[in-house]
Amino acid sequence: HYFIQSNLSFRVGMIGIGKVWERKLRFVDGFYKLFPDFRSFFIFTSYIALSCAHGLLVRASQKKGTHTDPELDGATISSYDYNPATVVLLGEFCKLLVSLGLSLHDYSARAVVGMLSQNRELALKYIVPAILYCIYNNLMFISLANYDPASYYILMQFRVVVTGVLFQVIFKKYLTRSQWISLLILTLGCVVRQAGLVTRVVLDGKIVTVAVQVFCSCMAGVYNEFLLKSGSLPVSVQNLFFYADSLLCNLVWLGFEGNVFKALSYESIRTTWSFYAAWLVLNTTGMGIATSFFLRYLNSIMKNFASGLELIFTPLLAHFFFGIPVSFSLVASVMLILIAICLYSRNPVKNTGLRKVPDTELQEVKTCNTL
Repeated sequence: HYFIQSNLSFRVGMIGIGKVWERKLRFVDGFYKLFPDFRSFFIFTSYIALSCAHGLLVRASQKKGTHTDPELDGATISSYDYNPATVVLLGEFCKLLVSLGLSLHDYSARAVVGMLSQNRELALKYIVPAILYCIYNNLMFISLANYDPASYYILMQFRVVVTGVLFQVIFKKYLTRSQWISLLILTLGCVVRQAGLVTRVVLDGKIVTVAVQVFCSCMAGVYNEFLLKSGSLPVSVQNLFFYADSLLCNLVWLGFEGNVFKALSYESIRTTWSFYAAWLVLNTTGMGIATSFFLRYLNSIMKNFASGLELIFTPLLAHFFFGIPVSFSLVASVMLILIAICLYSRNPVKNTGLRKVPDTELQEVKTCNTL
C-alpha cells in the first residue's frame, strides 16, 4: 500500500512538473514566434521606449500655468515654451540627416547618389504616406478641440481594426480568426484604459475628422510598410525619399496656414534650445527611424501591440516621475492587453514581404559602392 501511494504521488508530481514545463515551453515558443531574432526584439522594445519617452517629454515640457476650456467640460489646454510646429520641422529635418548619415555609413556617396537617381519614382510613391501623415498630424488639433482627450483617444483605438483590414487589402494576406480576436481584445484593452476618464462621447458630424485621422494613420503605416518591403533599396536610403517628402509636405501645410515664416524664425528656433524641447526633437528623430525599421523587419499588426504596451508603460512611468495615480482602468487594461498578446503569440502574422532581388540589381549596387 505504501509503495502504491508513493508511486502515485511521484506520478502526480511528475505530471505537475510536466505541465509547468509545458507552459514555459509555450511561452518560449510564442516569444520566438514574435521575435525570431534579437534584432526584431531590439527594434520592438526600442520603439516602445521611445514612444513612452515622447509622451513623458511632452508632459514635462508643458507649462505649469495650463488652463481649462469650459466648452470641453473643463478639459486641460496645454501650453508650451516652444513652438510645436518648429519642433515638428526640426524633427523631420533631423530624421533626414540621420538617414543620410546611415546611408553614407554603409555606402559611398556615389553609390547613394546612384541609388537615388535610379529609383526616382520612389519620391512620388513616398509622397502618399507623407501627405497622409501630414493630414493626420494637423487634424489632431481639430479633433482635440472637438473632443476631450480621453474620448479622442478611445475613438482613435479603432485604428487597430482598420489596420487589420488595410493590411489584408494591400498585402493580400488574410488574418486568421484567432488573430482577429486578439486584435479585438487589444482594442477593448486600449478603450478600457481611457474609459474611466471619459466625460461624454457625442457621435455627431465632428467625428468625421477622427474618422479621417484613423484612415490616414492606418493607410500611411501599412502603405509605408509595403514600400519598405517591396523595394530593393536599404531602409536608410528609402528614408531619404520619405523624410524629404514629409518635410516638404509640412512646409507646404504651414505655408497654407501662413505660419511657415513664424515656425522658421530665429525666435521659434531659439525656444527649442531648452532642455525638454531639444530632447523632444531628438526623441522624435529616434521614433521616426525606429518606426521605419519596425515596419521593415516586423509589421503593422505588431506595431498595434507595441502601441498597446505603450499605453501600459506610459502611465506607470508617469506615476513614478510625476506622481499621477494609477487607476483601476489601467489594471483592467493591462490584463486585456496581455491576454491579447498571449493569444496573438500563438499564431502571429508573418509578413517579411520581401521580393527576391535580381542578381543584376545586386551587382549594380555593389558596382556603384566600389566606385
